[in-house]
Amino acid sequence: MPRFKNLGGFLKRIVPLVQFLLANLDRSWHDVFVAHLLL
Repeated sequence: MPRFKNLGGFLKRIVPLVQFLLANLDRSWHDVFVAHLLL
């Protein structure tokens, strides 16, 4: 399924962002995550 291939590339981009947000304990990380998904 192409969707899973796209998901793999997406995870490679999103994981560093999530790790950065968690490391900084950004209380609005969820909003930032959702905004990133919508961009």
